[in-house]
Amino acid sequence: GDAVRALAAATDTRINVSPRVDAIQERLVLIGGTYSCLLDAMHQIVENIQSDTHLQEHLCLTYNVELPLGAWAGTRSAPADPLYPLIDPCEMNRFTKKNLIAYLHKAAPRELLLRHKILGSFKNIVKSKCLSEMSEAIKETWMIRGGEDGRRQQDIERAAKGMPPGEEFLREHRNDSSQTPKKPQRAGGSESSVVEPLPVGFVARAAGDDDASDNVVDEHAAAAA
Repeated sequence: GDAVRALAAATDTRINVSPRVDAIQERLVLIGGTYSCLLDAMHQIVENIQSDTHLQEHLCLTYNVELPLGAWAGTRSAPADPLYPLIDPCEMNRFTKKNLIAYLHKAAPRELLLRHKILGSFKNIVKSKCLSEMSEAIKETWMIRGGEDGRRQQDIERAAKGMPPGEEFLREHRNDSSQTPKKPQRAGGSESSVVEPLPVGFVARAAGDDDASDNVVDEHAAAAA
């Protein structure tokens, strides 16, 4: 760590070394900076490698392993938020597409996100991914994270941190028709054209529309309504 930081400071570059990966004897070195600085840093790194007394032992390496996508990311390969409540695939139709993508970004391992191409621009993912593709990613996340057993373990860890149970948290983010506000009745019993405001933060989705609406009710707008 100290040697890498010293080299980066001396060459005015950004240098990152990947964590060690099981069964692999090499690590990735990523260097960023201007062209001349990159050349200087690379020259010094090559000199350091060539002066290593153990270099001869590692000149010929053969691997017979298959690494998952994101293996070099180290701790970043884990889910972004391990305590984000797991969604049972049987319940995914209760959430909007935007909710499901946000869920995968928090709960799915990085390798799964890379393989299903669910990383990058949120808006582009919403446009390009259909619900059947989302379904496969959610099913796989559920299995990898332990399913019902994983959900129970989450609740134990959430309770220890003073967080509400996962089911209670997810209930507030569902798109159940039972939670959709009803139109108020006129005195004569007919429906009024005035619609009650949606709860703050609720993402609306029209029936039959795979894509969630971009309209999230603003707190001030909801209060004004």
